[in-house]
Amino acid sequence: MQRLWILVRKVFGLETDLTWCRLLKGIASDLQRIGGEKHSCIIFRQRTGNFLKLITLSGEEIYWPPSMETETIECVYRELSNPDHPHQYFSLYSPSPNDVVFDIGACEGMFAYRLRNLVSRLFLFEPVPQIADALCMTFSTEIASGKVQVIQKALGDTDRKVEMSIQSSFLCSSNIETPVKDIMKAQTIQVTTIDSFIEENMISRIDLIKIDAEGSEISILKGALKTMQTLHPRFLITLYHKPEDAYQIPAFFEANGYVIIGKTYNFFYRGWRGRHYRLYLILAARRENTISTVGIKCVSGS
Repeated sequence: MQRLWILVRKVFGLETDLTWCRLLKGIASDLQRIGGEKHSCIIFRQRTGNFLKLITLSGEEIYWPPSMETETIECVYRELSNPDHPHQYFSLYSPSPNDVVFDIGACEGMFAYRLRNLVSRLFLFEPVPQIADALCMTFSTEIASGKVQVIQKALGDTDRKVEMSIQSSFLCSSNIETPVKDIMKAQTIQVTTIDSFIEENMISRIDLIKIDAEGSEISILKGALKTMQTLHPRFLITLYHKPEDAYQIPAFFEANGYVIIGKTYNFFYRGWRGRHYRLYLILAARRENTISTVGIKCVSGS
């Protein structure tokens, strides 16, 4: 439906900044995506102990809680396989062999899985116990070698314990921002800060911190102020969970000596009133550590 509005506006000369070539390429991409959604990306599934073992079209072997639908795996697979998707982390981040990466909100582990042979070390933060246990199965070989560490903790602006509401129907949406309404579905979760974790584990290098934390992004950044000043990691962070994140998070980076060096946008249409943009994903780096110009990638979506 979004593309239909674009096409109509283009025919009537209302989309002067969009070339026919780009529009047709977008339509073709949409048709390919729609066709792909009819076919599962999971080509093998098998119950293994307390988990489901899933193998995707690209060969990822992912373990997943059997009580949880595999829709999350399908969705993330499509996002990371589409270079034009606004949630495509690799459109902004190119890994290097010596990189040390924090994956905060690791969830199913697809991002980390595609990084595991491309970087030096990975720290996966996932507070939901069922998902953290599944990650330990997925990365058992890398954990044994010391390349991957799974940390079953949430991250925030202070060290504390909280009651987290576990969304049984969609585990990846569980977060510490949502008030607990049903104590029977709540679990006590340890919250730490990036600064505390780095100090306690004597980490002297961190190249990238990826954050997709269901609305806790700004809180996590506030707990990383010392790390930002000393280790100067880049941040790859989502901005779509809360409307205010689109201006609060860039402002936070600006106030703490960082600049935005990469962005993706999601744009949508409201009838004939035109195109509306939503900042979706950004890559931020320490100002004195980069001479890169800001690269803006506009990608259509819902």
